[in-house]
Amino acid sequence: MLATLTQRFHDFGSNAPLMAIKQMSLLVRQQATVMSFADVFLMMTVLFVGLALLGLMMKRPAAVAGAEGH
Repeated sequence: MLATLTQRFHDFGSNAPLMAIKQMSLLVRQQATVMSFADVFLMMTVLFVGLALLGLMMKRPAAVAGAEGH
């Protein structure tokens, strides 16, 4: 990939390797951001499912004599 980018920027002169590394670092940063969002959404899904299951296993509180609800 780096060699391909260097060839692509060859027309810009001697800065081609530096431009290729810069472009590669931008691509890596973009992919890392996308992967981190995917990881966060996966963790949120697992947490939601776990809490939903815990909510289904909870017992109802016992009614208190003489207390009226609104």
